[in-house]
Amino acid sequence: AGIGCHFMAQWMDRNTAGFTQMGGEGAGWLGESHFSKTGHVFQNIGDGTYFHSGLLAIRACVAAGTNITFKILYNDAVAMTGGQAMDGPLDAAAISRQIRAEGVGRITVVTDQPKKYSSATEWPRGVTVHHRRDLISVQESLREETGVSALIYDQTCAAEKRRRRRRGLMEDPPRRLFINDLVCEGCGDCSVKSNCVAVSPKETVFGRKRQIDQSACNKDYSCLEGFCPSFVTIEGGRLRGQRELSETNALPRHPLSEPDRPVIDGNYSIVLTGVGGTGVVTVGAILGMAAHIARMGCSVLDMAGLAQKGGAVTSYIILSDEPEDINATHVADGGAHLLLGCDVVTSASPGTMRKLHSGTKAVLNEHQMMTGEFVQQPDFSFPMQELMAALSARCGQSNVHTIPATTIANVVFGDSIAANLFLLGYAYQLGGLPVPATAIESAIALNARAVEMNREAFRLGRQVAARPQVMEDLLRQNLGDGDVTTTDPEDLASFIDYRYRFLKAYQNEAYAERYRTLVESVIAKEQSLASDWDELSMAVAQSYFKLLARKDEYEVARLHSQAAFHQELANQFEGPYRLRFHLAPAFIAGKDPATGLPVKREFGSWIMVVFRALSACRGLRDTIFDPFRFSSERRLERKLLSDYETLVAQLIAHVESHNHAHAVDLARLPLKVRGYGYVKLRAAEAVEKEQVRLMTAFSSAVLQSRAVG
Repeated sequence: AGIGCHFMAQWMDRNTAGFTQMGGEGAGWLGESHFSKTGHVFQNIGDGTYFHSGLLAIRACVAAGTNITFKILYNDAVAMTGGQAMDGPLDAAAISRQIRAEGVGRITVVTDQPKKYSSATEWPRGVTVHHRRDLISVQESLREETGVSALIYDQTCAAEKRRRRRRGLMEDPPRRLFINDLVCEGCGDCSVKSNCVAVSPKETVFGRKRQIDQSACNKDYSCLEGFCPSFVTIEGGRLRGQRELSETNALPRHPLSEPDRPVIDGNYSIVLTGVGGTGVVTVGAILGMAAHIARMGCSVLDMAGLAQKGGAVTSYIILSDEPEDINATHVADGGAHLLLGCDVVTSASPGTMRKLHSGTKAVLNEHQMMTGEFVQQPDFSFPMQELMAALSARCGQSNVHTIPATTIANVVFGDSIAANLFLLGYAYQLGGLPVPATAIESAIALNARAVEMNREAFRLGRQVAARPQVMEDLLRQNLGDGDVTTTDPEDLASFIDYRYRFLKAYQNEAYAERYRTLVESVIAKEQSLASDWDELSMAVAQSYFKLLARKDEYEVARLHSQAAFHQELANQFEGPYRLRFHLAPAFIAGKDPATGLPVKREFGSWIMVVFRALSACRGLRDTIFDPFRFSSERRLERKLLSDYETLVAQLIAHVESHNHAHAVDLARLPLKVRGYGYVKLRAAEAVEKEQVRLMTAFSSAVLQSRAVG
């Protein structure tokens, strides 16, 4: 790594190590290469660093004849520090000509849009252009080059793209992604492929799945590379709520009384926390301008850090009656009067907690914004209870106010960025802000960005704080009375009954009875051990259902053609739109020449005819007339099901109180076999090894018990 965004690759599973000062990228290898068994390295360098002084290190490596490939990231912005424009003219072609003049040998260009270069582009002789999906194979070939080579990666910074689109400075593709959560297996392969925070968790009755946060999506579309048929492309249309607010009178307009605003005794300190790219700094700027309009003193200090790349943001806002009353720009430890928590994780961080005290009013967005761990750990558990307990202990339970601001912003405005102004309005009506509402609304207008939405979000926050019923009415209006499939029944009997009905629709009643019979036999055995035990029964109820309700061709077709799925699409999108599906049918799926793995193909809405036909033919599943029964994935699924039924029989025969915990762990193993195709195969191989270990422990406990007896 060097200095820039790519430095953060050291925190990922990318085999990236080390860093240098600006302009020193690659210079360290000049000396180190003589004492290393490694014959070649790749050196990351950003376009800003390259333009500043990085070319000097490239020149030195050429002079020394070092075996190194410079990966020059041309992302069209100084993205690490706020998205500033590059100083001076620079593009991928100009870089290639300059480094060739310096003596660099082989030069390749990798981009997400190879066709954007015209035939008149002035590349040096021998330069080749590749799609980003070929990055690995290109790097493998560059690894064998002697001397200095270069890979120019040309793709505009994703965060900068989103910012420019919001400001109308870049075309916004009329194409969005949606995940059918019933088809999704929750394997996380889409997160691995994209490393994108817009792929967020969705808790459902069948466990954690994935969804696309439309407001955070950069429309990079790399998550489509995940080997999964749950992705659907929406072409045309628009998100519900993203219309002129004048088109609807749905927002409440109840008369509002002014709250008792806090009296400023010297200074009034606000800590504003959030995540970069979600408009947090804008809220601080609006408050600062509002204070100026109200002829108050104000200081705003933004601690942005890695905010440009989704890192934590903390703004310290100090207000006073007179400007000369402010003598510091940093909120003192224990000195915060108000915590505006747009993100719970940042709000409960050690740095923020130091600013709070037992009387701090905390207004928090209860949205669970996952951290980077979620990308690599699909089952990462968001520690909401622990975070809230820490904040309540610090500020006092009665001073902590939570509100689903992001949910409301999405369903009402179609944009989660409205959550921040909604939260500001909510805090204002609770009496947390000394700045008058008229000044805040004037500042919103002066900001000149999404003025109508931000002003209405602020007003809606006030309405909800004054009348909590308003929120319930809005959510019911936009989401309905709730979908029973989003939460699991609490008792085991209802849990089993729900899945029984699902399997009946999946195949037939006999198939569902097969499920109930096995689970009830486990319940009977477990209750004979202890009447209040149900962990093993629940584990089998979950795992056996998953194996029975395998997502083969018939089931994927059924789930994509269900009316409930299309209603879910209609709840989120409106206007004329077309659907495109991304599948890898066993008979026609191509293979990636570099990896040998199957790749998905895109199918238009006409595929719905095939889906309906396949769904109607699901009675052929596993019969001699089933054309899919001999595929490797279908054979694996039948084996997993048969092996699990054998395993459960063994558990029923030998489980006792001393090995009950081992039995539960064994019964849960199929829940880890997720995904499609090669993703599922890898998971199954890992689980097979774990089962051997757990089975040994389970059997050992049985033998020890008999020896003692």
